[in-house]
Amino acid sequence: MECAIMGGLRYVLCYAAAANMVQFGAIEPGGRFRIVLGPLDLELRRDQLQVFVATVNIGRIFCTYKHEGLIPQDKFPLFLPVKHGSSTITIRYGYVRKEITLP
Repeated sequence: MECAIMGGLRYVLCYAAAANMVQFGAIEPGGRFRIVLGPLDLELRRDQLQVFVATVNIGRIFCTYKHEGLIPQDKFPLFLPVKHGSSTITIRYGYVRKEITLP
């Protein structure tokens, strides 16, 4: 993933969720994925607190990005697939569908 694609950001924040588990991560410009926090079990009170704190901190990071003009200005259309390389992203009202074609 090129830095230009990422809007000049040094990493992209992301998460993965399945059933009651959630994990936070970051993707670096080279495409390397790093686990930042997790996996966390949302049925456990201490993990719920960690998810809450992580979400608040991610919000604070986004506010800093916005204040410093680092948020990419590209807009993605609703319901129309956007293809880049081997990945396709479709934004819907209730969810975002991400597809990666493996070699």
